[in-house]
Amino acid sequence: MKFINAFIILILSYFLYGFYLSSFNVDVFPSRIHHQHPEPFYDYKGVTNVYSQLSLGSGDIKEIVTDAKAANLDFIFITDLNIFENNIFVDGYHDNLLLLSAQKFSYLDSRLLFYSSKKVSLGQNLGDLNLKVTDLLSQNSDSNKDFIFILTHPFMKGFGWTGELPNSLDGIELINFKRVQQKHFEEEKADSFLSLLMYPFNPALGFIRLFDEPVQELQMLDAQQSKKFFTASLGLEATAKAVPFTGSTIHFPSYETIFRLGSQHILLRSELTGQVQNDKQKILKALKSGEYYLCLDVLGNPKGFNTFIKTGEQIFLMGNAIPFKRNLIFNYQLPKPLGDFEVIVYKDGAVYKKFSQSKQDFPILEKGIYRLEVRLKLGLPFPMKARWIPWIYTNSFYIN
Repeated sequence: MKFINAFIILILSYFLYGFYLSSFNVDVFPSRIHHQHPEPFYDYKGVTNVYSQLSLGSGDIKEIVTDAKAANLDFIFITDLNIFENNIFVDGYHDNLLLLSAQKFSYLDSRLLFYSSKKVSLGQNLGDLNLKVTDLLSQNSDSNKDFIFILTHPFMKGFGWTGELPNSLDGIELINFKRVQQKHFEEEKADSFLSLLMYPFNPALGFIRLFDEPVQELQMLDAQQSKKFFTASLGLEATAKAVPFTGSTIHFPSYETIFRLGSQHILLRSELTGQVQNDKQKILKALKSGEYYLCLDVLGNPKGFNTFIKTGEQIFLMGNAIPFKRNLIFNYQLPKPLGDFEVIVYKDGAVYKKFSQSKQDFPILEKGIYRLEVRLKLGLPFPMKARWIPWIYTNSFYIN
């Protein structure tokens, strides 16, 4: 009887604490804030590294589209694993959501995301594909203007990359949600279990507790950018695994939950028009050139964030190579969040400047590779302590 009573008390305590957790909001902006496009650009958010039921996912296209619209995405790439038919569904708009197909392949011991502005066959099996991809990646990057190759989770156990990176690789996933979970579990198993217990009551909080600075990925990014142009990406690794429950299934976590956690925000000089092929080209061009930033949207809507380098009347976005001049001005602005935040500017991988203002500009006095990170100090529910969490990572400016 004592055991039963203790068990009942434990369960009641769990649900009471869960009720307390469910009321906690990790969003750092008051609901009254109205977010607008950052002048003179247009901010569109989208996600990639998403599986459907054709490979590792549980949902069909209709379900994924519904969840993506509920998460207020502007575009989404479906990247099913080792599907050798390019464009397995028709690219197109679903209301204001642009649904696009890309490809994901096993390559050596790793996995690559492949985007193309035109229909192209990389082979009908993994053997042919690895030969074709090896050839493409060994070429000069100028030869692959119509393609984008992104290395996913380069340090994830079982899928890590070893050795030098190929010449024509465009970038790496700086953030991959599956890698985040796996890394935290390897380092702090008990804490990962606590996050799992929190998930049913507050999925956003459960994820945020797992997130740490992607130190190894940042080191790889900085090392590669010292040699050539190279981009940082965010991949969801979204599967919405179906879990049997009382004769039916639930998705754990659902596509919508994952879509709300983080995304890539491209900055365009002109609006998306609703013309599928033209808009697809705009998005791919922005991804190829690094004119986008990564954001953990679960912490707050970043729309209104902007950063650029200006000289006279000329404005350069992230990803641009810019000739060094004496009148270069680095500029950023962001919607001011509640609580403490800091903006860190990195030069050649090292901290260059720190700011606590929501808007700032300063002169660039020397050549280098500059990127920006925004961090938030997030108060967490009892008994957890407040902690600093990255919110935004930009791609780099190349001043040469």
